[in-house]
Parts: sequence; C-alpha cells; structure tokens
Amino acid sequence: MSMYLKTKVSNRDLFDAALGKQKCDKVIKGGRIVNVTSGEILEANVAIKGERIALVGDIEKTIGSQTEIIDATKLYLCPGFMDAHVHVESSFLLPEEYARVVVRAGTTSVFFDPHEIAYVLGMKGIQFMLDRGRNSCIKMFGHITPKLPHLISGGLETYGAEFSESNVIEMLDQESIVSLGEQTFSKFLRSDRFFNIINRAKSKNVSVEGSAHSLIGEKLNAFISAGIQSDHEATSKLEAEERLRLGIRLMIREGSTERDLKKTIKSLTESHMDSRYVCFCTDDKTVEDLQKEGHIDHCIRKSIKLGLAPMQAYQIASLNAAQYYGLEKEIGSIAPGKISDIVFVESLEECNVRHVMTNGDLVVIDGKINLERKSYHVPDWTLNTIYLKKKLTPENFKIKTRKRDGKALCRVIKTTPYENLTDPIEEWLVVRDGEILPNPETDVLMFSTVERHGKTDGPNIGVGFIKGFGMRRGAIGISVAHDTHNICVLGTNSNDMAAVVNEIARIGGGLAAALEGEIIGSLSLDVAGLISSLPANELTNRLTTIHQKVRHMLGIEIHSPFVAISFHSSSGIPKIKITDKGLVDTVRGEIICVEVDSSG
Repeated sequence: MSMYLKTKVSNRDLFDAALGKQKCDKVIKGGRIVNVTSGEILEANVAIKGERIALVGDIEKTIGSQTEIIDATKLYLCPGFMDAHVHVESSFLLPEEYARVVVRAGTTSVFFDPHEIAYVLGMKGIQFMLDRGRNSCIKMFGHITPKLPHLISGGLETYGAEFSESNVIEMLDQESIVSLGEQTFSKFLRSDRFFNIINRAKSKNVSVEGSAHSLIGEKLNAFISAGIQSDHEATSKLEAEERLRLGIRLMIREGSTERDLKKTIKSLTESHMDSRYVCFCTDDKTVEDLQKEGHIDHCIRKSIKLGLAPMQAYQIASLNAAQYYGLEKEIGSIAPGKISDIVFVESLEECNVRHVMTNGDLVVIDGKINLERKSYHVPDWTLNTIYLKKKLTPENFKIKTRKRDGKALCRVIKTTPYENLTDPIEEWLVVRDGEILPNPETDVLMFSTVERHGKTDGPNIGVGFIKGFGMRRGAIGISVAHDTHNICVLGTNSNDMAAVVNEIARIGGGLAAALEGEIIGSLSLDVAGLISSLPANELTNRLTTIHQKVRHMLGIEIHSPFVAISFHSSSGIPKIKITDKGLVDTVRGEIICVEVDSSG
C-alpha cells in the first residue's frame, strides 16, 4: 500500500464512530454530495474520524463536545480531483509549491512522472522529486520512467545522466510508485530490456503508461499488446474513439501547449461512448497558466460547456483515475472508509472551488490556502547544471551552403498551435555569402538545440528552420528540451540566438529573450535548469513580465512560447525535429540534411 494511504485511524475506530460509540473529529452538514459511484446528487451529511470518512447520512450520534462542525449549506461536496498524468517539472515549480497551487483548484492527487529531471540528474533526481512530493499537502503518486537514456536517444541526441534497467526495476519497489511511466512506440520498444521492465511492472501490479503519438490501426494494437494500458496523446475524436474501443484508458489532455479536450471530448458528447475508461490530465501546465486558468477544475468546466453531463465530468476527474491506478478502495469517492479528500464547490457547472479538504483537514478555506509555507532548501548538487565549454558566437548558429548567393530549397519544420506534432515542408530561402537566411516575413525562423550537459566538445549544435511561431524579431530560448533537456533557441538571426544561449548558461539554466544583441529578459530555473525555487506568485509575476516583453518587443503571439519550443528537439515525437545532432526524421530515426537543393 502506498504511504499516502496509510492513516492513523483504524477500521475499528471507524466502525465504532459510525455507530456513535466514538465521537468524530469533524462533521460536514448541509451539503449535497456528488456521488460518483451511483451517479446521484444526494443531500447528506458526512462524519469524519481522523483522516477517513466514518459515515455518510445521519451524523447526529457522531457529534461530541469536541467535534468540529463544518457548514456546507448550498455547497456541493465532490471527491478530490486527480491529474492522471503530469510532469511536475514542466510547471517550473518544486513539488511542494506545485501542490500549494493545484490544491486551491481542488486537486488532491496527482500521478506524476519525474522523467524530465531524470535525464539531467538521473535516479538521484527522481528520488529528489519523490521525496519533495511526500512533504506536500496533496498525494503525489509517482511513475518511474522506463525510457533508458541510451535507448531513447537512439544516437540522435545527447542526454545528460545515465541510468539502467536495474535502476528502474529497483525503483518499482518504492511505495510512492504506482506506475511505469510513459513509453513511446519506436525501434527500442522491441528490445528485450523494455519488455523485461514491463513484465516486472505487471508482476508488481502497477500500471503501464503509453505515449501513442499518432498511432492508429495495427501499430496501436501492437503497442497495447506490448502491455500499454493508457494513452494521453490522442488529439482527435477518431483517435480517442479508437483507444476506448481497444480497451485502454483515454487520458484527455488539456495543458499549456497541448489542448486536446475540445476535440477528444466529442467521443463522449457526440459518439456517446462510455466514459468509465476516461481520465483528465494536463501533461503539462506552467505555473502561470495554473494560477490564471486552473487545473483539473478547468477540464471539468470546459467539458461541461462542450456538452458533457456534469456527473460524467466529476467521475472522470476523480473516481476514474483512482480506479485506473487501483486506488478506488481508498480514494476517488465520498463514502465510508475512504480517505476524506473533499472539494466544496458552489456550482457544478462553474466548478468554483470554495474549500478543499485533504486527509480530513481543511487546507483551503474560502479559496485561500490554510497552510504555512515552509522554506525550500535545495541541495547544491541540483544546481549549476549547464556545462557549455565555451561562450558561443553568431557563427555557431549560421546555416552554411556551398552556394555563395541565390536561393536554396530547405526542409522546414511546420508546427501547429497547441500541438507538439510536426510535419516536414519545403521552402525556398535566400542565400547570401554562403549562408542560408531565415525569412521572418514568411514566418520561417531558425531553431537550434545546443548540447548543455558537457558531453560534447563543440558543444554539439543542431540548427535548422521552423515555421508556425510568428516571431518578427529577436530570439528566445530555454534549457528545457523534452526529453534530454538541452538548450532550445528560436530566433530571427544568429546574433540574438547566441546572446540567448550565453545568458542561459550565465544564470545556470532557465529562459531568456534577446533583441539586437541585448537581453530583454531572463529567468533562472536553478534546479536542474528545469525548476525554479521561487514561490509560485513571484515566479508567475516574472514569467508574465517576460511574456509581455516577448509579445510586444519580438512580435510573438503564440501562447507559452518558451514551453512550446521545448518540444521541438525531441527525437521521440513525430515527425521532424532538431536535436543537438541536427535535423531529425523521427519516424525513420535518422539525421537528414536541412538543404534539399541549392540550384534555384
């Protein structure tokens, strides 16, 4: 049993409390219970002993002189919301601070995969995240990644830390681990090492996550046959329907850069499929968006506005995730014996959270967190993880050709807003003095990935062209690059790109923007170059300031541009990306040339 489910109150105490032989610590009176197991809205009271619910119904016998009475008149009582798949690092927050943000939105459990930090700091980094999660105000159940660095890179990109199959299998024994993390469909899926990890995970009765980018038909069937039990990458109604028909959990994703809910929810609202195998997830959301928009409560509101029945939305947000991870005996509903994770909302349709209870304690009252913030100490070994061996110059980012002047036909990455999938297109670009130039007027920009782990002498710098960001001037960059976390930089010219990368190295990792060779804004992500140790409000304010500058000074309108560029260096995401080794056809698994033809 996970450590989060071990409570001090005994079954005997709960039995006696329900019969009135012991008095309860708290009772909730006057609320309307959203009963996600029966599908009913019931007027009933709730009696709580310790961390658990003793009784739902007539609670008068459970009230003693020391019993706290909580008035829930005109409020709905909902089981705590759950994010079924998230990478906490992508919020830029430490786990404890992340929990303080999402609990205000009604989230009481998250199922998180700390594989982002793993590729920088290895198993030690994963343990760091799990340990911090244990100290948070919500339940943070962990996934352990099966994606071994030397296999996931496939020779197409350079990673930081190394860890082995035996390291992963050993981590499966930890109490806070409830799942084997997401795996992608690629040539290493067929390796004996991967299947050995899957078999060990299944023998320990933990879930096996999938990342089925664009998979349909026989490939999706093969992926599921390999042991995959869920997918969070469906981006259309048809993909959502196929996953449900094939019996795996459909995780409907609504994050900062991937917003799939509007399309995938149609599998329920238009095709009227059963929602039992559906969960909500964010995968992922920045601190800025979490504070402005919300978390799983946002998924509930949006799905209801798109036609989903409120009861279905609340079941998807709670019970369904608990059942998938085998935790429904402990959490996921408001019922006797369950841990008392309860969200008090004023309107089911608006999902406006008033109070939040976790483990029987009110941690949010009238929308404000009722917990003292502890100081966050981070160990020195998590800091200063950018190892560039030299200061970079504009020459490092120039794309050369044998032709002196004229035009060159080039392969360009075509992006789509709110998706991390890309397509290859071809564009004629101007050649001047042996250099192929970007064309901001037609939205063809330069994109580069710079190896930052100190593993290559150059360091390795992959450079190519990308379309779909609409930036008119300058450059932006970040030391987040899924999954190997090198430095990504997007720019209209090589001077500003060099300035951005050098600034990121100077601040020990983070994000930066430049215009005409000058840094117009930067923000340190001091922990592994991925996470800030700042409080959420301060971090949000700084991010908002930088985003405003980027929007007004560089002309880039896309939402969360720094996060958006971080997905375009991953050799594990279809169809074309730029790693530190160059332009990569991720479907065929090979490095290709930027230039197609220079005879124009």
